[in-house]
Amino acid sequence: MSNRFMCLIIFMLSGTLSENCLISSKNSNMSWVVSIRKKIDPDKHHVICIGLMISHRDILIPSKCLSRKNTNDFYTGKELEAVSGIEEGSCTQTKGGVNALTPISPTLLSYVAILQVERFAIEKKFEPKDELIRKLPRTEPVLQEYWKKYNDEKVPVEKRVSCEVLIFGAGNTIINRPKRALLSPLKRKTCRDLLCGVHHGKKPPPCPETMWSKDTFACLIFQNTRTTCGDFNMGSPIICDNSVVCGILKTCVYADFNFGIAVMQMITAEHLDALDNVLRPKSGAHISFLHVGLMTAWRLTLSFTMTFASFVYQ
Repeated sequence: MSNRFMCLIIFMLSGTLSENCLISSKNSNMSWVVSIRKKIDPDKHHVICIGLMISHRDILIPSKCLSRKNTNDFYTGKELEAVSGIEEGSCTQTKGGVNALTPISPTLLSYVAILQVERFAIEKKFEPKDELIRKLPRTEPVLQEYWKKYNDEKVPVEKRVSCEVLIFGAGNTIINRPKRALLSPLKRKTCRDLLCGVHHGKKPPPCPETMWSKDTFACLIFQNTRTTCGDFNMGSPIICDNSVVCGILKTCVYADFNFGIAVMQMITAEHLDALDNVLRPKSGAHISFLHVGLMTAWRLTLSFTMTFASFVYQ
């Protein structure tokens, strides 16, 4: 029996065993970060974006993730699937999509959406929203302190806060194998000049004014110039010091320069209101206490994040 065949059998067995696991606080390894994939056929699945698990069956995703190449054409929930499990040893589960819920709000530029999937197998004591909330700044001063450590040149390198984003590949395999890409802050003016200026006589990419709202967007630069990042990584959380989620990746840009720029989207109070509207049952329907409690927790913990960019990117 060839070594290649043996490796294939081991891979299949490991996948089967992994699917029988329970996501818990002991083995999560950020299992609340899931890749969203388009099912091409039973053996091929393309990563199209990254989502955040906020309940057993609700995944927070950028609504752009639901768009096909034609912006007026959208995927249905059943065309997609969510794969948990970030690293070897974590709990890998694959769940099919059921429904896609998108808020209708012109003020949000239709940014956030919910992908409902088949229920993930989660240990009773472990709640995805709790795992995520533990990684979010609880107050504005805490967030300022983290970012001050990250930026202040007077602070010794070993004591500075490091930030990273999980970069997923666009391959066809089921298993998630993301790379951890380190990030550095980029001043707003420098970022705008690079993204929207004229380079070598070429027309710059579209740069709407909404991209430069101090309350909702921030720019970072990849420390490794060879990092490859694409639209399929939108939605991946920006994690600082392994404990704070400052925002989620909106897009990666490689223009006429040999390094990558990440544009980060903060989750604002408006986004939470939109999610509330999406998850709220229609008039006369039974109200889900899980959804009410979930959105209350998110509003209390995330509403502070929309202001932090103004302290950094001037």
